[in-house]
Amino acid sequence: MRTYRSFSAIAVLVLAAAACDDNRASVFGPIGDPSYDFNIAPVGAIPGGAVSLNGAGDSATLTLTGLRDLAGSASYQLWAVSRDVDGRDVIMPLTGSIVEFFSRADIDPVTGDTVRDAVTGDPLFVGDSNVVSATATGSYGGPVTRAVNPITSVRIIAESGDTLAPVGGANAVVMSIESTGGAAAPSAAQFLWRRVGPGGSGALTFGTFGGTDVISTSSPDDYVYPIIGAGRAGVRGDEFSADMQRMGRPPVGFMYRGYLVDVDGVGTEVDILRSGHSGVTEESRVDLTDADINILLPGVSDVAIFSGQVRNCLQGSGVANCANTLVAPTVADTTVNEDKPFGVFRQFVLALEPKTGASGFAPATVRYTGDIAEVVWK
Repeated sequence: MRTYRSFSAIAVLVLAAAACDDNRASVFGPIGDPSYDFNIAPVGAIPGGAVSLNGAGDSATLTLTGLRDLAGSASYQLWAVSRDVDGRDVIMPLTGSIVEFFSRADIDPVTGDTVRDAVTGDPLFVGDSNVVSATATGSYGGPVTRAVNPITSVRIIAESGDTLAPVGGANAVVMSIESTGGAAAPSAAQFLWRRVGPGGSGALTFGTFGGTDVISTSSPDDYVYPIIGAGRAGVRGDEFSADMQRMGRPPVGFMYRGYLVDVDGVGTEVDILRSGHSGVTEESRVDLTDADINILLPGVSDVAIFSGQVRNCLQGSGVANCANTLVAPTVADTTVNEDKPFGVFRQFVLALEPKTGASGFAPATVRYTGDIAEVVWK
C-alpha cells in the first residue's frame, strides 16, 4: 500500500510539472514520447465578394475572393433567381467575361531578373491579371492554385440573356458548384448569393442559399456559415493529431481537409476531418465528408461540428489505430532539421474546401491555422 501511494504522488508531481511546460507529456498518457502542442484558430479567409449592378441593371459585376480551383469538369456557375406569378422560383443561368487578379514578383524588363528591395533583398510584388474568358461564358473552373501568391480576386461581368429579365429585376444572384459546365439547373451547392431585389448592390453571403425572399436580403431558410471554433494540435514522435471543437458545419458542397505546411509554403495532406477515436465502433474515426448534408454523423448538428479530428502518422511508423501514411516532403532549404520527423513542417491548416476541389493545398482557402511548436522543427 505504501509503494502504491508513493508511485501515485510521483505521477502527480510529474504531470503537474508537465502541465506548466509546452513540452508536456500528452494528456492521453504520461508514458512515451512527449507531445508538443499548439493552438489552432480561425482566420476567416472564406469565399466571399460583392456584386454591383451596372447601369440600368441589365448586367452585374461580381468580384469574388477565396475561391478554390475545381477538379476535372466541375465548375462554378452563376444564376439569376426570380419568382413567377405563382410564387415559384425561376432560375436562369447568367454568363459573363472572367478575369483573375493576383500578385507576382516584379521582373526587370531589361535583365529579366526579379526586382528586390534594396535594403532587405526580398522580392517586390506587383499586381497582375489573367483573362480567363473575354467573351461571355457560364462556367468557371476556378483559379489556378498558386503556392505562394494565390489569386486575390476574380471579376465576372455577367449579362442577362434575351429570355431573362434584367439582372436588376431578379430577386437574387447566386453562384453554385456543378459537376460539369453548362448545367441547365443549379445543384444544391448554392454557396454564394446576394438578394439584389430587396438589397441592390453589396456583399455576397457565404453558406447555403435558401431560395427567393422578395422582402429581405436575408431569409430564415438560408444557412450562413459562421466563423466559429478552435482546436489544439500536437506532434508526438511519429504522430500528428489535431482536435477541433465547435466548427461551423460546412455549406452544402463543402468539406474540411487538414494539411501540414512546410518551410516552402507547400501543403502536404494529413487527412480529411473525422470523428475522434471512440470505444463505440460506429462512432470511431467516422468520415465527416458528408457533414454538409448528414446531421446523423457523430458530433454534427444543424449548424456545427461539435468535435472532429485530423490525425495521421509517418509512413512505416506502425502507431496503433493510426493510418501511418503521412510522407514528409524533401525540400531544398538547408536550414531544415532533417533529424526530426516533422522538421520540414511549420504550420497546420484545416481548410474548408469544395468536395469537387482540385487535389493539393491552396492557401486562399485557409480557414483554421496554427504554428507548429518550434521545438518540433528547430
